[in-house]
Amino acid sequence: MSTAQFRCEISNTNPAIPLILTIRINDIPIEILSPVPARYQFEHNFEDTADSQQHQIEFELSGKLLEHTKIDAHGNIVSDAVVVIKNKEFESVMVDMPFNQHTQYRHNFNNNGQEIIDEFFGIMGCNGRACFKFTTPIYVWLLENL
Repeated sequence: MSTAQFRCEISNTNPAIPLILTIRINDIPIEILSPVPARYQFEHNFEDTADSQQHQIEFELSGKLLEHTKIDAHGNIVSDAVVVIKNKEFESVMVDMPFNQHTQYRHNFNNNGQEIIDEFFGIMGCNGRACFKFTTPIYVWLLENL
């Protein structure tokens, strides 16, 4: 069985706020960061099938409250707690841009609005799920998306 590696760096901009991040691969919980540390390196090997199969990586943020975002009198955010997911790689090939382009971020503004499907820029500031779908073999996905 052939495997491929996914790797990324996860950080919490305010580690004093106990945010929780659940990471699922193909709907199976792989890791729960509770609380999300200031910096964490996530790595996971998955089956790299020869035939075309769809896979999914999901990051679910929870524990974020409205009071974690401080806003001044002019409506500007002065401090916040967000999770940043960056330096995403498949097999040591950086895939930040295509990963972000192919990720749907579903959230409801921390229960302050209706659920939306938002663009993903590598930052999770609201409770919700960022879901990235890709196919194997991974080298084909890399050729088609880079």
